[in-house]
Amino acid sequence: ALDGNHVEEAVEAYWTLGASANDWGDFAAAESAFDDALAFCRANGRAAEEEFCLGCLVVVLGNAGEWDRAEQLGRDLLERPALSPPSRTHALLTRGTIATARGATKRGRRLLGRAHALASELGLVHSEQEAESVLALVDELEGTASARWPGLVTMPIDSVWAGRPRGLRLAATFAALHGDEKLLNACAEATADYAARFGSADALAALAHVL
Repeated sequence: ALDGNHVEEAVEAYWTLGASANDWGDFAAAESAFDDALAFCRANGRAAEEEFCLGCLVVVLGNAGEWDRAEQLGRDLLERPALSPPSRTHALLTRGTIATARGATKRGRRLLGRAHALASELGLVHSEQEAESVLALVDELEGTASARWPGLVTMPIDSVWAGRPRGLRLAATFAALHGDEKLLNACAEATADYAARFGSADALAALAHVL
């Protein structure tokens, strides 16, 4: 695509590389791919695609634990008045996840609720499911055994997805804390199935955690 100066195809290729690396847990490769995508978009005047890749980069940085960078970039994106709905979803989801992980559950719930509603409206299934998973964590951190876990654990998964192993680890942790043997067994079954199908490092780590 680059040799033939096929700009749209090149942007799509960069995005595919970045998204795939993120879903397989290779966050350094994902960040590199999106950095390259951003440089390419800027060089070729592709403002809309650049913005979308920025939203994806926010997700990658959050997944990689670069929370300060992800928080700042997400905030900067959300200040754009004409931000596209997918990028808004990614920024809200990542900021809500980080807020929750840092103990700011009220802010996390507010951001995640907005992300969940947008993702549902746009058909961004993985973003919707990830928001639901972190909202379940918010429930738990606020002292309520979340009713969200069973649906999250048993939902069908058709492709590799970065948030799946993390969600299963959380579900199994709280199932054990609550003595919910049925949910814990469901976590073990779902994690074993996911690891057998996709075999990412995160999937195998999740399986070890659940077992």
